[in-house]
Amino acid sequence: MLALKDPYNPAERAGKGLHDASYYQGRYFIYFGVTPVVAAFAPVRLLTGRFIDERFVIVGFAWAGFLLSVTVLLDVRRRHFAGAPGWVLLLGVLALGLATMVPPLLRRPSIWEVPIAAGYAGFMLTLLCTWRAIRAKRGGWIWLGAASLAMGLTVGARPTYLPGAVVLLAPLALRWWVGRPNR
Repeated sequence: MLALKDPYNPAERAGKGLHDASYYQGRYFIYFGVTPVVAAFAPVRLLTGRFIDERFVIVGFAWAGFLLSVTVLLDVRRRHFAGAPGWVLLLGVLALGLATMVPPLLRRPSIWEVPIAAGYAGFMLTLLCTWRAIRAKRGGWIWLGAASLAMGLTVGARPTYLPGAVVLLAPLALRWWVGRPNR
């Protein structure tokens, strides 16, 4: 990149350099959030002294997101649809696994896909904790705190998830609604 006359000209770059990284004053900058670093890269580096490949991190976040979403599905089914046939549950699990952005994401694991997978896992954790806050007889505030932390990590991975933080209002709105005199 340093040898190019104009490294900012896409025609001159023609396949040179990193995809989705910013080149500034001779250095690359990845402009995604720090959550993948905090949740995966730094702990592995501190424990082993080695760098973990992005491909493994993406698969880890993808599995975590999928398992968390299936847990939400199972909890909702147990609470509200216990009599639903098993094939409906199977279709739901298949949809959660295949009708998301995860399969295409796993096709080309690189720096761009890491924060997307981290955001997915974080948001599924947010949904699970929010659901548990709604269902908690006692200690719902602990679940809501965990949901808030998970949402913060989600936004730390992908700021585009910020509007999704509205889900954190659901337990509060429900408690307000149930507490009204003419509920």
